[in-house]
Amino acid sequence: MTAPITYMSFCSGIEAASAAWQPLGWQALAFSEIDPFPRAVLKQRFNAHDARCGRAAGTVPLFGDFTALRVRHFERLGIPLPDILIAGTPCQSFSQAGKRLGLNDPRGALSLHYLRIAHAIDTARKHSGLPGLVLVWENVPDVLGDRSNAFGAFLAGFFGGDQAIPYPTDPRGQPTRWADAGVASGASAICAWRLLDAQYFGVAQRGAEITSDGTCPTLTCNHEAPIAFNCKQTRIAAGKVSPPLRAMGSRDGKNSGGGSWGGSWGGCAAQ
Repeated sequence: MTAPITYMSFCSGIEAASAAWQPLGWQALAFSEIDPFPRAVLKQRFNAHDARCGRAAGTVPLFGDFTALRVRHFERLGIPLPDILIAGTPCQSFSQAGKRLGLNDPRGALSLHYLRIAHAIDTARKHSGLPGLVLVWENVPDVLGDRSNAFGAFLAGFFGGDQAIPYPTDPRGQPTRWADAGVASGASAICAWRLLDAQYFGVAQRGAEITSDGTCPTLTCNHEAPIAFNCKQTRIAAGKVSPPLRAMGSRDGKNSGGGSWGGSWGGCAAQ
């Protein structure tokens, strides 16, 4: 029998990811959330159990502040290394509804903390002879035009770099926001992202979200070319869904700032 796909979720909120993935037979190994209300929902809906109390049989360990987590914490509880690590880190520092301080806001910097632990898990998987970790990250579309170039920093961190990858440039050589959809590839990893509007996927919410997924550098993808960006995607006016969505039969919809899968800012803050 084939082993089920496993995942961990950071900034879990009320676990939209599990609502989508568990019917597929995917198995949640651990959640991480600090806000009391979402934690109560996770305990009620997904049989989550406070990890500070040990690992109770038949439950999903529920951690608090994910920035404090290390691989050894999972090992102590006998939690296997996940196949997928998903996070919807706080959006308020990128959203039009906030002050837009980007990575200069501790909430925005949590996206880079997510990459730190992702690389640690991926390294542990490599040492165990397992395939590379798959990452899934979600946030608001404003992160693509953030003044601190948060998405460039996220891409660089994904590939193991310390310096943000510069913004793409327009035909006049001027920096412009990241495209609504694109692909970045490195020596041994690939990352793809796309702007999607929730209202066209059966959700009672009108607002676009940027989703990014990829495999960590230890995966043997062997892309020999240097990092290259697929910026051929036509960028339409700010506040509109991307052309690929329209090609799927949807109508244009205004983007709105708002929370991510992680729920409120309190969902991932240090306690």
